[in-house]
Amino acid sequence: MVTLVVHETALDAAPRGSAVYPVPGTARAAAVTDSTVRWPALAALAGPGIHVLRVSFGTAATPAATADLDDWAAAQLARNEASALLGVALADVRGSARARFDPPTPASAIGHSDAAAAVRGAVGAVEGLSVVGSWLAGSGLAQVVPDAIEESDRARRAILWAAGA
Repeated sequence: MVTLVVHETALDAAPRGSAVYPVPGTARAAAVTDSTVRWPALAALAGPGIHVLRVSFGTAATPAATADLDDWAAAQLARNEASALLGVALADVRGSARARFDPPTPASAIGHSDAAAAVRGAVGAVEGLSVVGSWLAGSGLAQVVPDAIEESDRARRAILWAAGA
């Protein structure tokens, strides 16, 4: 993932919403997310015309196009991909940062629910242990947040109503 901070007033009206996901095989980027559209508090901090764009590369099934690039080349590729996907030339890049990680397995992947159930069973057998995260719940906030809430409720119930606690 490459994060770009750009000055581009054409993005102020959020012409593409908060994210663009290309049809697989049509772009080297997997997604472009305008974090300043998604998170209004970030937009307020950034100021008019400044946008924080997260350009994602690769998926669980596809290696990242940035894998063999240095940070400068990865930032240039991210700028080019974001420009193409947003339909706006991003000429004024104020900064960039790169994060490398292996994307988590989607919750819909074959075998994931069985593996997650096995982990939950093993964790549940250890008093005082809880685990959360995309590695277990699946990728995306829509998976991780409800799972984290459910797991924290389980831990709270165990602590409050455990026999002899």
